Amino acid sequence: MTLRRNIFLLLIVSVWLLVAGFVAHQYRRERAHNIERLNLSLQLINHSLGDYLVRGQSYEAFYAATARQNPDLRLTIVAEDGTVRYDSAEEDVSLMSNHRQRPEILQALREGQGYTIRRLSERLEREYFYAALRLDTLVVRSAVPYSLSLATTLEGGGVPLLFLALLTLVLSVVAVWTLRKVRMVNHHLMEQQQRAHYEEAEKNRIKKQLTNNINHELKTPVSAIRGCLETLIENPDMESEMQRSFLEKSCRQVERLESLLRDVATLTRMDDGSVVIERQTIDLQQLLQSVVADFRAAHRDCPMRVNLETGSEPLSIDGNETLLRSIFMNLVENAAAYSGGRDCTIRFEGCNHDEEEDYYRFTVEDNGIGVEEEHLSHLFERFYRIDKGRSRKMGGTGLGLSIVKNAVVWHGGEIEVHNRPQGGLQFRFTLRH
Repeated sequence: MTLRRNIFLLLIVSVWLLVAGFVAHQYRRERAHNIERLNLSLQLINHSLGDYLVRGQSYEAFYAATARQNPDLRLTIVAEDGTVRYDSAEEDVSLMSNHRQRPEILQALREGQGYTIRRLSERLEREYFYAALRLDTLVVRSAVPYSLSLATTLEGGGVPLLFLALLTLVLSVVAVWTLRKVRMVNHHLMEQQQRAHYEEAEKNRIKKQLTNNINHELKTPVSAIRGCLETLIENPDMESEMQRSFLEKSCRQVERLESLLRDVATLTRMDDGSVVIERQTIDLQQLLQSVVADFRAAHRDCPMRVNLETGSEPLSIDGNETLLRSIFMNLVENAAAYSGGRDCTIRFEGCNHDEEEDYYRFTVEDNGIGVEEEHLSHLFERFYRIDKGRSRKMGGTGLGLSIVKNAVVWHGGEIEVHNRPQGGLQFRFTLRH
C-alpha cells in the first residue's frame, strides 16, 4: 500500500507539473503568436505607406485614409540618421529627439524591420507598441497605444483553469492504473505524428519552392520564341533558309516549355516519393552554346556581350537539362539586368577530384558595378532584392539566384559569390559529374 500510495502521489505531482508546463508553454506560444500577428498587421501598414511614398503621394493623405479605420494609429517617418521627418501625433517634428537609438529603429536598420512591444513615449506620456520597416534611406514606423485591451489581446485568452484542474485530477486517478500503457501508446503516437508532420511540411516546402522556380523559368523560352516570331514578322522577305532556322529555334523552345511543364506535373506527384526529377547525360558544351544563342535571340537590344571560355574538351554531366540551363541563363540574365557592365563571361575552371566524386568548376562573372558587401550573403535568398524599385521595373521576381542555388545543390555542388577586385560579380560553383 505504501508503495502504491507513493507511486500515486508521484503520478499526481508529475501530471500537475506536466499541466503547468503545458499551460506555460501555450501561454508563451500564444503570446508570441499574437505579438507577431500585431507586428505583421502594422508592417502591412508600413508597406502600404512605402508604396505611397514610391508613387510620390503624400504621407498625410495616407494617414488620413488609414486613421478612419484606426483612429489611434500613429505614423512616423525617420531618416537613417535618426531625424524625424514626420509624425502624425506631432505638429512640429523639430521638437522631437533623435530616434536612431530607438530599439525598433535600430533593429529595422540592421535587419529590415523590427518592433518594440511596450515603450513609453516621453512627449505623449503614453505607452505604444511600435513596428518599424526600413525603406532604402528611410524608416517607416507605425504604432498603436498599449492599452488594457491590447495587453489583454497580447496576453491571450488563457486556459480554463478549473477545467484543467478537474481534468488533471481525473487523469491523475486513472493514470495510476493505466500509466504504463498510455505512456507507451502516447509516445508512439507522438513520434508518428511528428515524423508525419515533418515529412509533410518538408515535401510541401520543396514542392512549392521548386514549382515556383520552374514556373519562373517558363519566361525564358517564351521570350526566345517571341524574339524569333517578331523577327519573322518584321522581315517578311527573309530568305527561306533563315526563316526555317528561326522556326526551328522556336520549335526547340516549345520543346523546352513542354519539358518544363512536365517537370511541374512531376512535382505535383512527388508526395508519394515514387517520381523524381529526370536525370540524363547532358553535353554541357552544347548546352552552353545554346544558352548563349537563346540569350541573344531573346535580348536582341541588350548591349551585354556573353563570352564562353570553356575550351574544347568534352564536358558531360549526369543531370537535368532544365535545371542546368536555368543555372547559366539566370546568371547571365542577372548580369545583363543589374550589373551595368558590358561583358559576361562563362568560364570552365577545370575539375575537382575527391575520393568518391568528380566536380566541374565554373565561374560566371561580369565587369559591372558589383554589389555592396552587406548584400552578398543574401543574394541567394528567395525574393531578396537589393534595389526593389529597379527590380520591379526590370521584371525581376527575386527568384532567379535562388533557382541557381537550388539547381546547383540538386546537382551535388556548391556555389558562392564575390565582388571582383576589378569590378563586377563573380559566381563560382561546382557541378558533380
